[in-house]
Amino acid sequence: MLNIEQSAFLLIDCQTKLLPTINKHKILIEKLKWICSVVNDLDILSIISEQYPKGLGGSDEELLNSLNSKTIMAKTFFSAMRDKNIADTIDKSTARQWVIAGIEAHVCVLQTALDMHASGKDTYVLSDAIGSRDPQDKELAIERMRQAGIKIISCEMAFFEWLQGANNPLFKSMSKKFLQ
Repeated sequence: MLNIEQSAFLLIDCQTKLLPTINKHKILIEKLKWICSVVNDLDILSIISEQYPKGLGGSDEELLNSLNSKTIMAKTFFSAMRDKNIADTIDKSTARQWVIAGIEAHVCVLQTALDMHASGKDTYVLSDAIGSRDPQDKELAIERMRQAGIKIISCEMAFFEWLQGANNPLFKSMSKKFLQ
């Protein structure tokens, strides 16, 4: 189960040139804004990767605006864990649970999750906050990650696990803000 003190969030490659190519991208963007705002309000460490930003542009501004504190890191490997700077940042953090969202599910999300899991991190992927151009690729990626032992959860599951109970002082205000 997720624990807020042990969690961190990795947003993978949600760049302006890539997002419009993703199946149901408008729905995905709304879900990503939602989970980014939750992460922000809970003050969870967040890292944003960008795949070759010189060619593909930067991250979506709405998503960036949802996170106050963030580290944005460029990469050229599909797996964020194969980029030395990103891997070092992740390894130096105190987080042992990593929650992943982003695109594309069957390429960068999949490869990052597999490498992160193999490195011993407790890896969670938000099934409703990842996307691919082809819906079948997303389904296959989720199936492969699940087979590898990666935990597949939804954004709401993460929300409720982080808060743990209605007695959490943040529950009332956050449930009004995020569950309407």
